[in-house]
Amino acid sequence: MKIAIYLRKIKKRIWFRSKRSVPGSMEQVNSLSDFQKIVEMERCRVNRNEGSFVIVVFNLEKFQLELNLLSKLVQRIIQRSRITDQIGWYDYNRLGVILPETSTIGAQKFIQDLYLQNQNGMPKPPIDLYSYPLQNKSLQTLA
Repeated sequence: MKIAIYLRKIKKRIWFRSKRSVPGSMEQVNSLSDFQKIVEMERCRVNRNEGSFVIVVFNLEKFQLELNLLSKLVQRIIQRSRITDQIGWYDYNRLGVILPETSTIGAQKFIQDLYLQNQNGMPKPPIDLYSYPLQNKSLQTLA
């Protein structure tokens, strides 16, 4: 009985954070501290279940002053992401997207799909991919 109540509460939270709610809103982007907690929870989940995840990190240093461009990028990320993906501030200049149970190849497809229909003049900032557990002990950087 308690589990059913808990699942209903989670369902409400997930629906609020889904891509259908408040499209393009910065409210769907987790704060720096919340995103760090989510990364840590995902890392713990992977350690227990021997899975993997990728964090796609968008370097927004030159776009932060242009709120309109940042909003377009966030809106497109929300449209392209799955309900299980999490978006948040990786640090003060970079936006991160956690892609659970995704390989670097899947993350590259995510990025390609994100930029495939660039109709609104959405910016294409430099992107870094971080995989956990580390694949080939290296960081892959995309231009």
